[in-house]
Order: sequence, then structure tokens, then C-alpha cells
Amino acid sequence: MKIFKLISALLVFLFFFNVSNAQEAEIKANGEKMLQALNDGNAEKYMKYKHPSFSQYLPLSLELAGRPDTKVIQTQFDEGRDFDFTLSDHEVKVYGNCAVVTAMQEGTIHFEDGRIDTGKWMHTSVWVKENNEWLQVHMHVSKVQDEQPK
Repeated sequence: MKIFKLISALLVFLFFFNVSNAQEAEIKANGEKMLQALNDGNAEKYMKYKHPSFSQYLPLSLELAGRPDTKVIQTQFDEGRDFDFTLSDHEVKVYGNCAVVTAMQEGTIHFEDGRIDTGKWMHTSVWVKENNEWLQVHMHVSKVQDEQPK
């Protein structure tokens, strides 16, 4: 009987471990598809992974921003806004139907007015699983400042 309980416990652990790994992989894949859509200038595909109640804190903003309008983002792309980002140190922690994602974003943003911003940004986001789909519900991005001389 003890062997049966031990094997049952091990199988339950392995099942949940594999489910968690599969969910982490799905969230990472969605995040990578979202980043690729941003780099490609495809607002519709980018917004596909944003929850309807999505909110964000962006660099240089002290206010919480709501879900951006897909048409506005596409207009920015069409008028010259261009992203070239990569992700590194991409980690996902799943907590039931929610997950926290951390990563480093690195690359360049070309703005419509000719400004260019290059560097690294710390990225944290919260994802929720609804209707069997992982969606980003909140994002916070902070630019990594150059190290100051001592």
C-alpha cells in the first residue's frame, strides 16, 4: 500500500511538473510571437496577446496607461516607428491561471520624428489564462541606466 501511495504521489508530481513546464513554454512562445510582431510592425498580431483590460507602465511615464488602440499603434508603425528588440534571461513562473514573466529587452526604437533610443530595458509582465489562452494583462518596462562613475 505504501508503494502505491508513493508511486501515485510521484505521478501526480510529474504530471503537474510537466503541465507547469508546458504552460511556461506556451507563455514564452506567446511573448516571443508578440515581440516578433512588434519588430515586424504588425499591430494586430502584437495586440492579439494583450488582455482586454491590459495596462502598462512605460519608461518616462509616471502614469498607468491602459490598453493601446491597435489602429493607433499601426499608424505609428506606418509613419516610421520601428522596433528591433531581442529578449534574454526570459523567465516564467506559473501560479495557477496567472504567471509572472521577467526578461531583459535589448535593442533600438526608431521614432517617427527621427529620434532613436537604444539600450536595455527590464521587462516584467503578468499573464492570465482565460478561455484556454494565455494573455498579457500588465507590463512594466524600465530602461537600464548606464552605470555612473564612482
